[in-house]
Amino acid sequence: MNHPPHPMPRTTPRPNLRQRFAVLASRGFRCDYCGASAKQDGKRLEVEHVIARANGGTHDRTNLVAACRDCNLGKSDLPLPVPRFARLTLDDRWDVCECPAPALIASMEEPVLVCTACRFPAYRRVFGVVA
Repeated sequence: MNHPPHPMPRTTPRPNLRQRFAVLASRGFRCDYCGASAKQDGKRLEVEHVIARANGGTHDRTNLVAACRDCNLGKSDLPLPVPRFARLTLDDRWDVCECPAPALIASMEEPVLVCTACRFPAYRRVFGVVA
């Protein structure tokens, strides 16, 4: 059976399991949209595209977020408002900047702002309620 060509060819390979785990771990196993926790709230988390593939989004790390199933299905391919940033804590991840007033730069590997002094992540991208 011949299938028609995919309307949007992949320019980057799909995230593998290790990359998906890295996305979820970097978010503290919490949904980026509603803040629900896989452990505390029993939510099933998925790796989701901020800019949907249907709208030209890529599999690049900066376009991937953790989302609970409800938020992922609810968002579908809708665009999101401009994200905000929330200060990371040791509850979010182990490698957190603890400088009192960090100078920041954007990370090219993940959706965080990094301290220029200690080079640890200081702020994370947030779309919904800050947990």
